[in-house]
Amino acid sequence: MGYLFPGVKNKDMNSMLHFIRFCLHIHSPATQVTKQELRLLIKYAYHSNTIVELGCYEGNTTVALAKATQGIVYSVDPFTVGRLGISYGKIIATTHAKRSRVQNIQLIEKLSWEAAPTVQVPIDLLFIDAAHTYDAISRDWNDWTPKIRVGGHVALHDVRKAINSPYEVGFMQFFEQVVKDRDDYAEVEAVDSLAILKKLA
Repeated sequence: MGYLFPGVKNKDMNSMLHFIRFCLHIHSPATQVTKQELRLLIKYAYHSNTIVELGCYEGNTTVALAKATQGIVYSVDPFTVGRLGISYGKIIATTHAKRSRVQNIQLIEKLSWEAAPTVQVPIDLLFIDAAHTYDAISRDWNDWTPKIRVGGHVALHDVRKAINSPYEVGFMQFFEQVVKDRDDYAEVEAVDSLAILKKLA
């Protein structure tokens, strides 16, 4: 269909329309986490004081995690901008948090590998859902899992094919080749494309 307005492509227009509908309380923040996956994440958030989420997107999961904990949620995302120079995701995420009256979220506007040195506290729950290439998940694993306390958990999204993750991605390859048979982590629960692992040592 081409350009709808000069300099504005269909993707930007769809983002703008979604943003307007969100502002009018017609749309909720977009998410690729299923209801079943969200329930499982919330279950582990209840027992976590320090939660780190890699990949905020529009803050749907971020706010849900923040509501479930008395602690803090560090949500890491570069919040890339579109052709109009606007990050709709960041605006939606921050607005959703305000509407939900949660104040225990700290947004870190950086790439995950850039943000790793800034979080020095032991992590109870790490949710990795950032860039999906093999190299990216490998770097996130190496940068962030050493910060998880023994007995804490890491949640890995898109590690199995499911309705919300139907195609082979780097997360799946990394999980099968590197994570699945580790001695220092044990898978404790899974649903749809999400797996929860406990840190044993």
